[in-house]
Amino acid sequence: MYEEENYADLIESLKSKFKSCKTWVTKNKLVDLDVKELTHKQLNNARKSSAKNLAVPTVIEYCQTLRRILELAVEDAIIEYNPFVKVPKLVSDEKLDEDVLPFTKEELSALLNVVHVPQTKVMIEFLALTGLRPGEMKALAWEDVFLDEGNLTGHIDIKFNLDRKGKLKTPKTRSGKRTVELLPATVELLIEQKKRSYSVQAIDEIIHLKHGKTKTVTRRRVFLSREDKPFKRPELTTAPKQWANWLKKAKLTHRPPYQLRHTYASRMLKAEANHVWLAKQMGHADWGMILIIYGKWIDEGRDEINKVAANLALL
Repeated sequence: MYEEENYADLIESLKSKFKSCKTWVTKNKLVDLDVKELTHKQLNNARKSSAKNLAVPTVIEYCQTLRRILELAVEDAIIEYNPFVKVPKLVSDEKLDEDVLPFTKEELSALLNVVHVPQTKVMIEFLALTGLRPGEMKALAWEDVFLDEGNLTGHIDIKFNLDRKGKLKTPKTRSGKRTVELLPATVELLIEQKKRSYSVQAIDEIIHLKHGKTKTVTRRRVFLSREDKPFKRPELTTAPKQWANWLKKAKLTHRPPYQLRHTYASRMLKAEANHVWLAKQMGHADWGMILIIYGKWIDEGRDEINKVAANLALL
């Protein structure tokens, strides 16, 4: 019922999650139960059992999808309350924090030294300097880039995201549509990138909106694939094992490209960036997630009491 009512608004990644969730529910023998019979104990047992063989974030993802579906049953008065309400957290914040493995300045340099694809090298550095998601980066157009080259300042407007089917879509949350202020190093990177793609002829692209609506816009992608064509996949690199081989060659611990986003966040916090500002930069609805995910970097190197005292003296 949920899928039928919301299908037009579901992005491709969510459709994929629904398919995986159905498999998970079936494997745990929950699919044949009447929804009224489903209890928090059964859900908790399914989670604990799955966590033994699956990555914890994967199990959490299945549960979040199923929880969303059960909310529909509550809204339709089929059940009185969502049984997930009584299901305790599967993982502590400390465990969640372990999944964040940003690149140090030295590690990032080592990685860039072994990447042999010039455009990919630029994209890696760009992600580490902006905190964008790969799909947001590949969807970026020069029409959304505003630079003051003389002062090395500027910003970019994040309006679209490239999904797994190669479709340009608006961000799935209101906070995802945002303005990202650029570091001087990022401005320098974009000035150099202009030589590669700024003069490439603009093309008409279809934007897939909610409720099945579309609109056509004329734009020039900032990052282009071979033969100056727009990328069709959101992943940083789609060549089999290419990313893994680069990490191995650079003698780095394996981690997915998404850690480049974590790299940006951790570096900003070490530089004492304001939490609220950083949350807006990264497209978080509030700064609470900044504390949960990146809390270990917030207090590093700070002499907070003296800093506060000095600021108070100026008031």
